[in-house]
Amino acid sequence: SSFQSSRELPPPPGGGTSARAEVTFLAGPPTMALAVALLLASLEDEDCDLRCAAVKTLARGAVHGDEAAVYLLLKRIEDSDEDVREAAAEGLASLVDRGHAAAADAALRLLADADAYVRRAAARAAGALCSSGDRRAAVALALLLRDSEARAAAADGLAALAAMGSGDDGLIVGAVLRLLTDGDAEVRGAATQSLARVAARGQAEVLRAVEGLLADADSSVRGDAARALGSLAERGDSTVVAFLCLRLDRDGEPEDDEEARSELLDALAAVAPRGHCVCLGLAVACLSDESEGVRSSAVKVLEALVEPVNSEVLTSLQPLLASTEAFTRCAALGALAVVGAGGGADVAADCSRCFSDEDEGVRTAAVKAIVGVASRGHEASLAGVLELLKDEDEDVRCAAAEAAGRLACEGDSKAMAALRKVLGDDDRDVRCAVIGSLASMVARADTDLVEALASCFQDEEETVRDAAVDAIARVARRSGCEPCLSVVVARLQHEEADVRCCAAKAIANLARLDDFVVVKDSVTSLLEDNDASVREAAGDAIAAMIQCSTVNAGLVLELFEATTKRCSHGDPAVRCATLDAIRKISNDVGARAVEPVCKALEDKQEIVQDAAKQTLAGLPWADEGMAAALLDGCVARLESRSRAQQRAAAAAVAAAQPRGSASAVTSALLRLTHTIPQVRRASIEFLAAAAAPFGATLHESRGSRASGPSDEHTLDAEACWSQALEATAMRLEDDEEKVRSAAVAALGLLVSGEDSSASNDCYRFDEVEPSGPGLRLRALSAVEPRLRHDVAAIRSSAAEAVSSVALRGDEAAEAMLIAMLVPGGREEEDADVRWSALRALSVVAAVGSQAAIAAALLCASGDADEQVRVAAFEVLGGLANKGDKHVIAIVEACFNKSSEMAAFEALMRLLPDPTSRRAEVGFAAPHPCSPTPGGG
Repeated sequence: SSFQSSRELPPPPGGGTSARAEVTFLAGPPTMALAVALLLASLEDEDCDLRCAAVKTLARGAVHGDEAAVYLLLKRIEDSDEDVREAAAEGLASLVDRGHAAAADAALRLLADADAYVRRAAARAAGALCSSGDRRAAVALALLLRDSEARAAAADGLAALAAMGSGDDGLIVGAVLRLLTDGDAEVRGAATQSLARVAARGQAEVLRAVEGLLADADSSVRGDAARALGSLAERGDSTVVAFLCLRLDRDGEPEDDEEARSELLDALAAVAPRGHCVCLGLAVACLSDESEGVRSSAVKVLEALVEPVNSEVLTSLQPLLASTEAFTRCAALGALAVVGAGGGADVAADCSRCFSDEDEGVRTAAVKAIVGVASRGHEASLAGVLELLKDEDEDVRCAAAEAAGRLACEGDSKAMAALRKVLGDDDRDVRCAVIGSLASMVARADTDLVEALASCFQDEEETVRDAAVDAIARVARRSGCEPCLSVVVARLQHEEADVRCCAAKAIANLARLDDFVVVKDSVTSLLEDNDASVREAAGDAIAAMIQCSTVNAGLVLELFEATTKRCSHGDPAVRCATLDAIRKISNDVGARAVEPVCKALEDKQEIVQDAAKQTLAGLPWADEGMAAALLDGCVARLESRSRAQQRAAAAAVAAAQPRGSASAVTSALLRLTHTIPQVRRASIEFLAAAAAPFGATLHESRGSRASGPSDEHTLDAEACWSQALEATAMRLEDDEEKVRSAAVAALGLLVSGEDSSASNDCYRFDEVEPSGPGLRLRALSAVEPRLRHDVAAIRSSAAEAVSSVALRGDEAAEAMLIAMLVPGGREEEDADVRWSALRALSVVAAVGSQAAIAAALLCASGDADEQVRVAAFEVLGGLANKGDKHVIAIVEACFNKSSEMAAFEALMRLLPDPTSRRAEVGFAAPHPCSPTPGGG
C-alpha cells in the first residue's frame, strides 16, 4: 500500500534478469501484491544485478519517508556488491528527509567504502541527509576531499550541508580550513575550492587563510586561491586587494603562471573598488602579457574599475599602442574601447592611426574600438572605416562594414554608395554585414536600394540570402511596404528556385507589416512550384497574409479558396504542400479547414494521405466549430457508397482525436444497424478508430484507482469503450461476411490500439500488450458466446476474433479454441469453422503447448476435410518442438496425395536435419514454381 502509481515510473533500460524486478513492478495494481512479493524476494536474490534493480525500484516506487522501505534499503548498504551499495545510498538520499538518523549514519559509514562510486554516492547522500551542525558529517566529508576519486562529490556534500543555513556552519568551515595546510597540493586546491562554496563572504579567518595560499608552491593552488578570494571577499576589501596586487606587481615577485595571473586579475575585477589606481595600473601593464587569457582578464579589470574617460589610463595606453608586439597593440585597443567610451575625437584619432597597421588583427581591433569611442556621424572616423572596406583581409572588411552601419547617419548617401560597391565581396560574412548596415541606414523609400538588396536573393550562400530577406523587412518597417513589395513580387516568378523562395519569405515578412492581398494569386501559385523549399515558403507567406487580413473576411475567403483549389492538383507534392499551408492557416480560417483535409484522405497517393493525417493532427481541435465540422464530414462519408470516403472517415477521426472522441462513438453506434452493409462495415471501422484511444486511458487510470476516485474523463472513457466493445462483438453476428471481418479487425484495434489490418499478416505474434490483461479479458468474454452460435459462419468469425484480441500463450483463449476441435468438447461439425479455429490456434497457443498439439494431431490424422488437415499441419509446424519424435512419426504417417505439401513443410520444420530425411520420406523438396494447394 505504500507504493505510488506504477505509471509514474519510467520503463527499465535493457532487459534480462537485471530488469525483472522493475518489469514485474510495472505490471500494475491488479498484480501489485505479486509484484511486491517478488520485489522483496529479489532484494535477497543471488544475482547482484537483480538485487540492484530491486533496490532502484524500491527507492523510486515507495512513498517518500516510508519506514519499511527505508529499513529494506538500510539492509542493502552492507551488500557484497558495490552497485547494490551505491543504489542503496542513492535511494536513501531520495527517500527520506534531512535529519533521518539511521539513514544519515548509513551514509557516513559508506564514506569509507572500498569502491569509489559508492563513496561518491555516500558523500552526496550525507550532504542531503545530515544536518549542518553534524560534526561527524563535516569532518568526514572534509577528509574525503583527500580522496582523488571522490573529492568532487565530497565538495558537493559539504556545499549541500552549508546551504541549509541552520546549525553551526563554523564546523564545516573549520573542518575544511584544516586541509589548507595538507602536504598534497591537490588536497589544498580542493579544500580552497570547497571553501569558496561553503564559507560566507567576508569571513576574516577564511580570507587570511586563503591569502596565504597565494604564495603556495603549486601554481594551480595559487589560481584556486585567487578564484576563491574573488568569491569570498567583499568589494573594497583593501587587505585582499593588496595581496592580489602584490602577486601581480612586476617589481616584487610576480606570479609566473599565466592561468594564476588570469585568476588574480579576475579576482581584482570582482573585489577592487572602482577607480583603484594601483589595480588600473597593473591591468594596463598586463595588456602586454604574452598570454591571451591574461590580456583578456586585464581588459575586464579596466571595464569593471575604470571611471569614464580616465585621462591617466588613456595616457598609459599610448605606449602600448606603439608596441612592437601585435598582440599588445590589440589588447591596448580593446582597453581603449572600454576606457575611452565617449571620449570624442582625440580617442577616435588614436584608433584611426591603427587603421594602417601592418597586422590585420590590429586593424580589426581598431575598427571595433572606434565604434565605441566615436559618435555617430563623425566624418573622420567614418571615412577611415569606409576606406577599410577595400582591405585585403576579410575580417577587417567585415568589421568595417558593421562599423559603417553604426557610425553613419540615416540616409548617408556616401556611406551607402561605398557599401553597395562591396555587396559582391568574396566573403559571405562581409556580404551579410554590408546588407545589415545598408538596412540600418535607410531613411526613406529607396527602390534602388531595395533592388540592390533583392539582388542578393541570387547569392550562393543561404546566410546571405536570409540576411537580404530580413534586411528588406527592416527597410519596409522604416520606409513603408510599397517600394519593397513591387521589387519582391517581380521575383516570385524568377527562374532560380532560391530567388523565388526568398521572395516568398520576404512577402511573409511584409504581410506582417501591412494589410494587403493584392499578390494572392502570385503567392498561391508558388504552391505549384517544382521546388519543395519554395512551396514551404509559399505556405508561410499565405499564413502571414491571412493572419494580417482577418479584419477583412472577404479577402481571407479569397486567399483560402485560392489555396485550397490546389488540393486537386495533379502533382502529389503540390497537394501535400497545400495541406501543409492549410495547417498553417487553420487558426484563422476555423472550421473551413476541415473538409479539404478530410477530402485528401481519399487520395490515391499514400504520401498525400499521410500529409492529410499530419495536417489533421495539427489542427486546433479545441475549437468546437472545427470539431463539429469534422464529425459532420465523417458522418456524411460513412453513409456514402465510396470505400475511399468511408476509410477516410476512420482515418480522420483517428488522426484528429488521438485521445478518442465520444461524439464520434455515438454517431457510429447509431449506424451499426444501417440497412446497407457497406455503411455498417464503415461504421465499425469508424467506431474502432474513435474508441480505441479510450482503452489506453483506462489502462492509465488503473494505476491511480487505489489512490482516489476516477476523474470525469476516465468515466467517459469507460462508458465509450464498453459500448464500443459490446456493439462490435454484436456485429460478429452480422449476415454479411465483410461486416463480420471488419468487426474482427475492430476488436483487435480496441484492445491493442494497433490496426492489424494494416499489415499483410493479419495475425500478430508475440506482441507487447499495452492495454493490460483486463481489456483483453473483457473482449474475450464478449466474443466467447458467439463461439456457440447456431450459424457456422458466425462461429468462424468468432474464432478469428479470438486470435484478434488474445496474445500468444493466453490459456483461456487456447482452451476455447481447442474445445471446438476435440471430442468431448463442443466438437465442431462445420469444416470452415474448424479451419478458422486451427488458424486462430496457431496464433494464440503457446509454443510447445501439448493440448494444442494434440488437437492439431487429431485433425491432421482424422479430419475428412483437406483444408482442415492443411491448417492442422501448419499448427504442428509452428507449435511443436523441433525433433519431437512422436509428432514427427504421426506427421510422416499422415502423408497422402491431397495434403502432401503441407505435411512436407511441417516435417521440414520439425526434423533436426531435414536434408537427411528427404530420401526416407520418399520425395524431394517441391520446386519453387510448383503450385501450392488451393492455388496459393
